[in-house]
Amino acid sequence: QLIADPTKSILTLYDAYGEKIMYGKSVIGVLRKTYIIDEEGIINKIIKKVDTKNHTQQILKYLEQ
Repeated sequence: QLIADPTKSILTLYDAYGEKIMYGKSVIGVLRKTYIIDEEGIINKIIKKVDTKNHTQQILKYLEQ
């Protein structure tokens, strides 16, 4: 399912919208994070430093623990 969030309310709830540095400048925008959520809706892990080239390995490493 896809979710549209034009008011940024979901992004705000997940602390995924705010200040970041892009090309050496401070900008406001979507923060790249991954939330690992279990079947009951409980957040088990937040990956705040996403390694875009190896992100699958980041997730699998956590899940193997």
